[in-house]
Amino acid sequence: MGIVLKGPMDPWLTFYGRLLYLFTEFEQDDAGTVNREDSPGWGLEFGLKYAFTRQFLGSIGYRYEENTGNKSDATDSFSGVTFGAMLRF
Repeated sequence: MGIVLKGPMDPWLTFYGRLLYLFTEFEQDDAGTVNREDSPGWGLEFGLKYAFTRQFLGSIGYRYEENTGNKSDATDSFSGVTFGAMLRF
């Protein structure tokens, strides 16, 4: 669940941003004992999308995610550059 912001910069180039709430569930089966934990968190992503043609789009951005376990209080995070491509039919 989240919020998406798009800002056209010209007919082919768009700036985008996303703010996300993450519903993460973890389950581990350890020698017959099943451990379950909910790990809610949040994510932030922003970048640029470029329309090379009407059918082909590419994107580059940056993403950060973080979640914390409700039981263990362990925090996990991810950050890095993102690349994407989309082909419309």
